[in-house]
Amino acid sequence: MIILLALIAVCLLLAFWACIAGPKKVKRLFKILTFASLGPAALLLGAERPIDAVAVPELLSYIRSRTPRRMLGDILFPAKDITGLDWKAVIGANRLPVAAKVVAFNQEASIASREGIEMQAGKIVPIKRKITIDEETMQKLYTPRPNTSELDDAIAEIYNDTENMITAVETKIEAIRWEIISTGRLMLDEDGIVQQVEFGFNPLTQSQTLVGNALWSATATSTPIADMIRWRNSIVNRTGVRPGRAVTSETNLAWILQSAEVNTLVHGTLGAGLPVTEAQLQQLLQTQGLPPIVTYDDQYRVQNENGTYTQLRYLPEDLFVMMPGTKLGDQLYSPTVEALKKVRKGVINYGDARRIYAEVWEENEPPAHWTKAAALTFPTCPLIDSIFIADVW
Repeated sequence: MIILLALIAVCLLLAFWACIAGPKKVKRLFKILTFASLGPAALLLGAERPIDAVAVPELLSYIRSRTPRRMLGDILFPAKDITGLDWKAVIGANRLPVAAKVVAFNQEASIASREGIEMQAGKIVPIKRKITIDEETMQKLYTPRPNTSELDDAIAEIYNDTENMITAVETKIEAIRWEIISTGRLMLDEDGIVQQVEFGFNPLTQSQTLVGNALWSATATSTPIADMIRWRNSIVNRTGVRPGRAVTSETNLAWILQSAEVNTLVHGTLGAGLPVTEAQLQQLLQTQGLPPIVTYDDQYRVQNENGTYTQLRYLPEDLFVMMPGTKLGDQLYSPTVEALKKVRKGVINYGDARRIYAEVWEENEPPAHWTKAAALTFPTCPLIDSIFIADVW
C-alpha cells in the first residue's frame, strides 16, 4: 500500500513538472531515469541509449530555448534566413533621393535616368567547431555506478560542450562583422579557405589616421570634436546619410573626456581643469549635431595551431568609427549541410534546420563522442559607404 501511494505521488509530481517544463524535457528525464535505474540492461530491454538524451532534436530544442548572447553586431547586422549559398547587396542603398519635376497639366512626366548600381556579391561560408569527450566520460555515460550522479554529469558535460561550440560559432560571426566595420573588407585565411571580400569601402575618402599633436592621446592639443565634425561632413557630403552612431573604446572615450578642446566647449575658458562627465560629453555631441558615442571593448580568443591561445578585440582599441544609426546590413543564414541531411532523414523539420545547428555522434575506433556546432552565414554591408574609420592614437 505504501509503495502504491509512493508511485501515485511520483506520477503526480511528474505530471505537475510536465506542465511546467514541457514534454521534451519530460521525455529526456524519462530516458535518463530509465538508463540510470536499469543500467546496461536497459539496452537489452530495448530502451533508448543514454546518448539519445542529447540527440539532435533535444539539442536543437536546447538551442532554440537558450538565451542568446547579445552582441553589438546583432544590432548592426540582424539575422535573415535565406536559401542557397549566394548573396547580393546594393552598395549605398541609403543615398540621397532624386526629386521629381513639376509639370503642367496634360504634360508628360519627366523621364528618370537609371543610375549605375554597385553590387556586392559572394558566397556564404561555413563556420564550424567540434570537440570530443574522453573515454572516461563515455564510460560514465554508458555504465554509471548506481546511486551516483555520473550519468547526469556526463550528459551535463555534453550540453556544456554544446554551449561552448555554439558560443565559438557566435564569436566567429561577431569577429567577421567587426573586421568589416574596422577595415572595410574581410580577409579569410583559415583551414584552406583563402578569400578576400571587398565591400566597396574607399580608404581615401572614408578613413584617416591622426598623427602628432592631433592624436587624441595628446589631450592638450587634440581636437576630437572638430575631427568628428569633419568626418560627419564627409559622410553627409558623399552619401547624404547623417551618422547616427559612433563606436570606440573606453580608452578613446577617456581621451575625449580629458581633451582641452572638450573641456573648453563644456565649461568655457573660466572652467579650465573642471572634469567633464560622459553625460556632459553626450550633451555636447547632441548640440554639435554629432552622433552619441558607444563603447565596445569585448574580447575573444583564437586557438593557434600549436594549441596556444591569442586574445583579440572585436574593435581595435585605437579606432573610432562613425556609422548610420540604422542597420549596416543583414546577417544571412542558410541551412547547413548537416542540418539538411537530418531533414532528409526525417529527424528534424526544415524549420529546425535554420541558423546555428548542433549535433552529437559517436565513433567506434578510437572510441569517441563528438559535439559540433555549425552555421552557414555571412554578413552583407550595403551601407559600407556611409561609415568613417579613424585611427586616433
